[in-house]
Order: sequence, then structure tokens, then C-alpha cells
Amino acid sequence: MAKHSLLPVQNRVTQNEATTVHETCSTTLPLTISEAKTDEYSMSTDMKRSNFKQNLKSSDSYPVTAKRTRLLDLSLFKSFAFCALCIQLFLFTLSLNSTFVFLPALAEENGVTPVEGAYLVSLLGILDGVSRLVMSSVLDFQPVKPYRLLIYNIVMFFVAIVSVLIPSMKGFWQFAVVSGLYGILSGAYMSQKSVVVVDILGADSLSSSLGFLLFFQGIGGLVGPTVGGLSKDYLDKYDMVFYFGSLGIATGGITMAAGNIWLYRQRKKKQDHVPVG
Repeated sequence: MAKHSLLPVQNRVTQNEATTVHETCSTTLPLTISEAKTDEYSMSTDMKRSNFKQNLKSSDSYPVTAKRTRLLDLSLFKSFAFCALCIQLFLFTLSLNSTFVFLPALAEENGVTPVEGAYLVSLLGILDGVSRLVMSSVLDFQPVKPYRLLIYNIVMFFVAIVSVLIPSMKGFWQFAVVSGLYGILSGAYMSQKSVVVVDILGADSLSSSLGFLLFFQGIGGLVGPTVGGLSKDYLDKYDMVFYFGSLGIATGGITMAAGNIWLYRQRKKKQDHVPVG
């Protein structure tokens, strides 16, 4: 009887112990797995940090020297070709803005109605815009690029010739033809302004050099109509406005040609001093 009475007690104790062991395992095993994952993550982050520090140390041994460009680089004016480009742009803008302002008044003095005079300005502006789009693509072709500075210079002399012819026109259609030619040539000229300065100084100096060019262009646009209006007041004719403008463009073309010759000689000297082999 004693043995039989002890069996249930032993069974109960065994079941309790089993339950305790099961609960202990169920609570400790997940914590152990999560702790192992946390340890792996911390080890991986520590390795990444150490690798990052090593990369920083290795990069410090090879310092990178970034070239900083000035906002206003006055040393650009050491190049005579760039100075010539600024001068000729100023002289050209004198004539260009005066043409837009005084062309309708000149046409009215030569038998053109005010409405037709407005059409002339519209025709000039439209062909100017079309020419900028077309010539910027044509002069970007590889066979044409080496002669871009020369073409740019020649266009100036053609604009000067057309500007001289404008005061001698009679009637709407003659003015329309000459105004169209002036628009095509002036558009071809203006479209290559930023490209030519890259051909002279390089792309690294584009931001500063283009700012100086726009400065001289702005001065020409301000002074041109003012001087043209004063000449009309003193001479009582619009003809002299276009003659003076043509003279200014021709002078700018000669200045640009001198700058191109100087640039060609400078590049020729560099090529001659390059050692062979």
C-alpha cells in the first residue's frame, strides 16, 4: 500500500518539474536567439565603423586639391584675344540696339507707313531668332569648328556692310530684304558669343568670362540708343545713326581680327615648344 501511495506523488512531482523545465526553456531560448542576433548586428556595425575609419585615414594620406575659380577673375584680361572680344561686342551692341530702335523711323522717312515699319522690326527679330537656332547647330559640326572664330569675325564685316546699305533703301520691300539680311547675320553673330569665348579661353573660364561679356554688352545696349538719339537731335537725320553703327561694327571686326591673330601666334608658340617624343 505504501508503494502504491507514493507513485502518484512521484508522478505529480515529475510533471511539475517537466512543466517548469518547459517554461524555462520556452522563456530562455528566444532570449538567447535574440541576444545572438543582437551580438551579430553589433559586430557587423563595429566592423563597418572600423573599415570607414581606415578609409578616412587612407584618404587623408592622398589629399584632394580642388581648384576653386573666382567669381570675377580679372586675370582673364591678360589675354588680348579676350579683350578684343569684349571691345567688339560692345561696339556691335551699339549698332544692334540702335537698329531696332531707329529702323521704323528711318523707314517712315523713306516712304514706309508706321504699320509697315513695325513689320520690319518683327521681320528682323524673327529672322534673328531663327538664325540663332540654325547657325548654332551648323557651326557646331566637327568640320566647321576649327574655323568658327574666323566665321564669327567675317560675319561682323557683313553686318557692317548691311548697316551701311540700310539708309539708302526706298520702299517697304527694299527695307524688308535688308532688314532680313541684318537679322540673319546678327543672329548668327549672337548665337556664337558663349561658344567663341570657350574657343579662346576654355570651358574652365566660361562663367567669369561670360559675365564680363554680358557686362560689355549691357553697356553697349545702354549707350547705343542714347548716342543715336543725340546724333538725330544734332544732325536732324537718322542716316548717321546707321553710318556710325556700321563704323563701330567694322572697328570691332578689325579688333577681333587682331585678337585672333594674337591667339593664333600664342598657340603656335606653344606647339613649337612642345618636345617631340
